[in-house]
Amino acid sequence: MTDSNWTLRFPRTTRCDGHAIYHYRQPLTKRFFYACIRHGWIFAVAILAALVLTGCSDMDAEQRSADSLMDAVAQAQGATK
Repeated sequence: MTDSNWTLRFPRTTRCDGHAIYHYRQPLTKRFFYACIRHGWIFAVAILAALVLTGCSDMDAEQRSADSLMDAVAQAQGATK
């Protein structure tokens, strides 16, 4: 072998030489974390939509608490006069 320049004979861009650098995949937890950071607004919209669309499960209880609040406000206004 008279030629000692091995980079010409075996270029560094071959699959076995660059496999670890070019095809590295981060762990799944790290990829999920970065996806949440990158696309976090989608999760915020989805959570907000779920909260809005589920609504109140007990409308009678909500009505009673609103009536109670209105009575308390009316009593407080009557007491101050």
